[in-house]
Amino acid sequence: MTTTPIRRLAAGATTALLAAGLLLPAATALADAAPLEDPTTTVLDAAPAGGTPADDAHEVGPASEVGPASEVDPARVETAPAAQEPTDDVADEAASDPAAEPTGEAPALATAPATSESLVETPMLEPGEARTIEVPVTDAVEFRAAALGADVDLTVTLPGRTGLDFSSGAGDHVYANLLGDAPQSGTVRLVVRNSGTEARIIPVAFSSAGGPVRLGLGTQLGRPSMYVVVAPVVGGAAREGATGDVTAIGGDGTATTLGLDAFPSSPSNYSATFTGLPPGTYLIEARMRIDDVDHTILAIGRIAAAETTPPNLEYTTEPAAPNANGWFRQPVTARIAASDPGAGVLSVSWRLGGSGAFTEAMTDAVTVELAADGVHLLEFHARDNQNNTADTRERTIRIDRTEPSATIDGLTAGQEFEQDAEVTVDYSCDDALSGIQRCDAPIGTGQLLDTSVAGMHEFTVVATDRAGNVTRETRSYRVLGTDQTPPDLDVVMPQAPASGWFTGPVTLDFTASDEESGVAGIRWTYTSDAGSGDGSTAGEPGTLELTETGVYEVRVWAEDAAGNRSDARLVTVQVDVDVPTVQVTTPTVAGILPNGHYAQNERVVVDFTCSDLGSGVAACDATTPAGELLPTGTPGAHELRIVATDVAGNRTERVVSYTVDAAPASAPAASRDPRLAQTGAEATIPGIVLVAVLLAAGAMLLATRRLGGR
Repeated sequence: MTTTPIRRLAAGATTALLAAGLLLPAATALADAAPLEDPTTTVLDAAPAGGTPADDAHEVGPASEVGPASEVDPARVETAPAAQEPTDDVADEAASDPAAEPTGEAPALATAPATSESLVETPMLEPGEARTIEVPVTDAVEFRAAALGADVDLTVTLPGRTGLDFSSGAGDHVYANLLGDAPQSGTVRLVVRNSGTEARIIPVAFSSAGGPVRLGLGTQLGRPSMYVVVAPVVGGAAREGATGDVTAIGGDGTATTLGLDAFPSSPSNYSATFTGLPPGTYLIEARMRIDDVDHTILAIGRIAAAETTPPNLEYTTEPAAPNANGWFRQPVTARIAASDPGAGVLSVSWRLGGSGAFTEAMTDAVTVELAADGVHLLEFHARDNQNNTADTRERTIRIDRTEPSATIDGLTAGQEFEQDAEVTVDYSCDDALSGIQRCDAPIGTGQLLDTSVAGMHEFTVVATDRAGNVTRETRSYRVLGTDQTPPDLDVVMPQAPASGWFTGPVTLDFTASDEESGVAGIRWTYTSDAGSGDGSTAGEPGTLELTETGVYEVRVWAEDAAGNRSDARLVTVQVDVDVPTVQVTTPTVAGILPNGHYAQNERVVVDFTCSDLGSGVAACDATTPAGELLPTGTPGAHELRIVATDVAGNRTERVVSYTVDAAPASAPAASRDPRLAQTGAEATIPGIVLVAVLLAAGAMLLATRRLGGR
């Protein structure tokens, strides 16, 4: 072992796959400013200029592929993005002994060129001071940059591209991995800035690569020692007989270098274990000499002091709490979150029902969805990277989404009685799960029904269970009087348009008449997409105003003073007071990269949709139809005009402005045709499709940009 302060180390570079002359169809960028367990990812994307795409450019294999179980401590391994798995025999040996298997992510795999550039520097920077580092690269497709420390800003500018900004914020490092689809040559510029308040050393590292050799690198997290494993693959085959070493650079710039030793049982995998280093986050640079050429891969590792304290656990639910009786009456999402300021959280485990195996998730938080009625026992615990395990906790979640039942005996719907007749009514309530809390009615069960007043009446039993579910059971009955003729009812509404849809509020007027006992009232109910409601009057005419978009089914009836009820009138009213909407995907609007700018003659496919909440879309027209190429032949400002009309006649016009930038005479036309590459939400710049996802302390934003290769 050697330990030396360093200013610069030059070696090979970790890279992306460019195998058998194939070009990757997509490019990714990783910006890691959060804790190692939750890296932040930013993605660059571009369509290939030609050739056949390569497959699986950034897949991560299972943890068991790190190496044989006998060689690996049971701790989390932090990896770089992977391109190919190590050899199968290594995975088989690790799987045979789960207790010794390294947990966490698998070693990353990346490609390396015949010539690669690697850089590690440890500048002393004053507050606000920046250091610019320029590195020449040749035919590189992957670029990695990392810096240690909180409040560190890092800008990476690739040849001919716009700089990408990353920041560690309150974290302890920043890490970016940019993967392109075509080789790049020129100068890469790194700018590292001390955004803190004190002068300090800020270690910064860079590597670039682009060739057929593939290196995998896994680094251990959160233990007093740090285990590192490297797996070289050449031409798709694991390579034995390679030599190499690995260096860990700490936050103070101190570098420690170890030789890489082949596994006895798997000589194509090489490892080293750092011991005695102080806790902290480290830049890890592994170098391997293969066929007389040096290859390098860069990653991040972390060492924690030995401890015996288990992780902390936090349990929450959505909804936040049950009712006063301890019951939920909707689906419940339980969230279990663990934290460990020392070793860091390795996994969270849980199970339901009190028996069977626990489900272990290699993360610091899990959610458990519960929707079924019943009493659910949830047990959970967490484990840190040093195998300290929190005591198992349990929570009981009671869910009752089923309404109780209510029954009425001695009274049928629509039954008629003479005035002052003696009618006994029995009723009861029941609930099979949470139980009945209340069973309410106008009279007690077994008592006499009120038949003293002629007319229509209702008898209702309301059942409420302990979860808060409510059931209403109603029987209507009529007490006969001298007037047995129902009232007359009239409904007045505006003439419907030819489309059948009103584009403004609609008023319905209700009137009734009765020559004998007189009108007692008018009642109505309605249902629609916008909701439901009811209303009534006491003798006078009624009015119902329908103001929101929807198809309304209105039911109206009248009653006289003797309890006679008219036949219900059913009226259907269609209202659409909302204009249709236009959603534009391409061209992008100003404020979204690249701020509405396109290269001259760039191929951009127009992509938009029209929708309507009410009557539906009747027409969706534009100056350039969807699916056609956007006019980009003439430099200057342009507009795409889109008009949407719904069946009711409401109209929306949307204008998207864009600018065509004159292309240099030597520059070929670019392309943003999604038929060439599909990677996600679109936005555009010449040469590369850029989507930046920036994270501060654990939150992730992912966006993708698409572009044809140069």
